[in-house]
Amino acid sequence: EEKRAQLADELDVASSKALQLAKAEATVVAYRKKLEGVGVMSQQMNELEDQSASYLRKIMELESDVKKLPGLQKSLEEAQKKLGRAEKEKAESDEVGRRRERSLRTSWTWRRPRRYSWPRPRRPWWHTERSWKGWGSCRSK
Repeated sequence: EEKRAQLADELDVASSKALQLAKAEATVVAYRKKLEGVGVMSQQMNELEDQSASYLRKIMELESDVKKLPGLQKSLEEAQKKLGRAEKEKAESDEVGRRRERSLRTSWTWRRPRRYSWPRPRRPWWHTERSWKGWGSCRSK
């Protein structure tokens, strides 16, 4: 009986150790799953850090572009003013050109030809006022 009691005690100890072993194995499996999750999370964390770094670079580039913007706006306004002045000068020069062309058209080369060539022929003596005053129908009017 003592042996039986001893065997029963050993069986109780073995069964409790088997139960502890099962619990320990379940804990190990849970920790392995957590460890795998940590690996995935670590990979995601690295990807997020890379993404964050690229966002930071883009932000820095955009901020430098924003700093350049007032200068670019000023140069754009100056260019628009120059363009306006150039257009105004072009319109004025076009007007001057039109006036010159008009004056050239009305100059001697474009004038209607004279009726008589130079020297202009004289009227016959009977058409002049110095002529004979008889026969009033012969006088020029």
